[in-house]
Amino acid sequence: MNYKDTQNFKDFLELYTTNPDRVIFFVGAGLSMPLFPSWTSFLKQLVNDTDAKGKLQFDKKELLDKLENGTNFLEIADCCAEAIGKSEYREIIEKHFDKEFTYEEIPDAYKSLLTLQFKSIITTNYDRIPEIGGRGSFSCYTNKNISESLKAIEKGKKIVLKIHGDILNQDSIILTETDFKAIIHNSPAVQSSLRSLFSTSTICFLGFGMSDPHFNLILDFLSSINNGQTIIHYAFLASKTKFEINSIEKKNGIRVIEYTPSSNTHPEVEDFINQLNGITKPLITNTIIDTSDNLFSILENKFQTNLGLQNYYLDFKAKEKQIIINYFSRASTEYEQQKEIISIYKLFDFETTLIENIKICCFLQTEPNKEFVKSSPLILVAIGDYKTAFEFSHRTKTEVELWQKLQFNQPYMIGNIHFTDRKVNFPLMNF
Repeated sequence: MNYKDTQNFKDFLELYTTNPDRVIFFVGAGLSMPLFPSWTSFLKQLVNDTDAKGKLQFDKKELLDKLENGTNFLEIADCCAEAIGKSEYREIIEKHFDKEFTYEEIPDAYKSLLTLQFKSIITTNYDRIPEIGGRGSFSCYTNKNISESLKAIEKGKKIVLKIHGDILNQDSIILTETDFKAIIHNSPAVQSSLRSLFSTSTICFLGFGMSDPHFNLILDFLSSINNGQTIIHYAFLASKTKFEINSIEKKNGIRVIEYTPSSNTHPEVEDFINQLNGITKPLITNTIIDTSDNLFSILENKFQTNLGLQNYYLDFKAKEKQIIINYFSRASTEYEQQKEIISIYKLFDFETTLIENIKICCFLQTEPNKEFVKSSPLILVAIGDYKTAFEFSHRTKTEVELWQKLQFNQPYMIGNIHFTDRKVNFPLMNF
């Protein structure tokens, strides 16, 4: 069944559209991916880093297997943190979560969420997506100044509460179960503030999975608050067994809006957010292309519809499994040129075994009264692999990761009809 047909979704949609200020979105790591790592990949790196320092006291393979199977997250985080010390494990967190990024690199689902009308966001994420994605419209707080966040809400401000800390404030960072219990159970300010938020608002969990290391701890805390309360909370979760859903709902007093992921990027999450925003946007399903005619037809349609490009020529080398795209660039700056190339690679959202690499040749349109050896000048060649382009189009690779995989060539002289070229460095410009 489509989640839109479920009673839980209909009830939440009515509640949100009637009174959005009553809703708090509780955001997990899933909304920040792939810009930032999942808990699984981060904890695997933490295990590897601890082992590389010669301080891992347990079998590395056993720990990595448990993480792969979605078990023992917090216990493994605890043992690594204890082995390397608080300052070192927080430095590892900083290495993975303190990075520069642009608004364009923020996952679409998160960007859509930040455009909704709502009271506030609580998140277990350390990153600065709310600051950059919200373009300064949110006041951000951590577990260190949580009382101030309540005052801000009373004044009508839009707030983000980073309950597990902010990457720019190491003292606020929570990772292990020990950290969590120290904050939740030993801090009266955090306890009373969360009780106030959870008992007066409807919480909607987004971007969490059952294997998320902190999800069950949060639900347990919510369950203790909900004891005797009639307020209902919601969680948008990928398909689980009926037993698991029943257990979550009965134990924690929340209603699960269940969906079946159509791909590993979970486009249903963005669709769910768009539904709240009154936007109807069809989900993307993978198109499979198995003939060169279909390949040309699909690409030509995308060039004309998505990019509005008319002056181009496609060539396909079946033996080399290479598609060559020759087109006249409309860019007037290096930045515009980069965005143009990125837009072309984003078109490869279909599945095919016909191509392995993509060669983009950017030509400069010449004026009619000029000749360059009867040829328009080639200004740049970008060569990348299809797999990376496909992953980028499905948002499992970032713009920066795509650009790092590209190889750039330029001819030795403009108008070089023999196509003799040389490798050039073309660093991505982030504004």
